Amino acid sequence: MAGAEHANWAEQLRSERALLVKAEVDIEEGWKRLRSQQDLVLWLRRAGHDTN
Repeated sequence: MAGAEHANWAEQLRSERALLVKAEVDIEEGWKRLRSQQDLVLWLRRAGHDTN
């Protein structure tokens, strides 16, 4: 029984780690998207467009 519990715990740990890695990737992609949008707004403003 202890072996099965250890295997279950190890699998849960792997699963949690994978979710954390995915969250980090998702957050970084979000920051990239935000920077892209900020650059676009800046470009539009410099070109004389109303960004409000």
